[in-house]
Amino acid sequence: MAAAPTEIKRELTNTKGMVRIMTVHGSKGLEARIVILVDPGAAPVSAIHDPAFLPRKRLGNDLMPPALVWLPSKADRTAWHDEAIDDLRQAQEEEYRRLLYVALTRAEDRLIVCGWEPKRGAHENCWYSLVSRALKPDARELVDASGETSGWRWQKSKSEPTVDNKTGQAKADEEAATGEELPIWLTTQVRALPKKEAAAISRL
Repeated sequence: MAAAPTEIKRELTNTKGMVRIMTVHGSKGLEARIVILVDPGAAPVSAIHDPAFLPRKRLGNDLMPPALVWLPSKADRTAWHDEAIDDLRQAQEEEYRRLLYVALTRAEDRLIVCGWEPKRGAHENCWYSLVSRALKPDARELVDASGETSGWRWQKSKSEPTVDNKTGQAKADEEAATGEELPIWLTTQVRALPKKEAAAISRL
């Protein structure tokens, strides 16, 4: 992307009728009425991202450029290596949580926190888990037409949204504002494609 001639601009003006897809870093300073925060459920810090060399202060002097010390495999590491890695990962986790704050404060009206859960389950300190532990105790469970939990809703105001008794689902705020009913496909569970159709699509 750096070598491409395309210039990427962040428009600060009104984006009514548009969907912007960006990283949390790119969203700093921006706001939108509705923000969807998608979290893959991975650990905040992984050993895969450990640097090959660690900085080390020389002669106890902060004014001198640090030395670069090679990071060997775990079997060959010293106590200093372990301490340096722990400090580095702690700093990365703090930055990870600071970025969550940035993401949470981009929404003007509504924030939707969702994601994809890996087979091993979402990490206990991923963005989704942090938000869930903080808000779920005071949130209201949302149930779909089949009786399964589809999510949880936390809201600042004490007034409850209108509820459809047939489906048990809370109607969206837009429905109350416009008086229009939501389309059926919005609350209908997607059916699985037959194998023949799925195979045909995969060949396209």
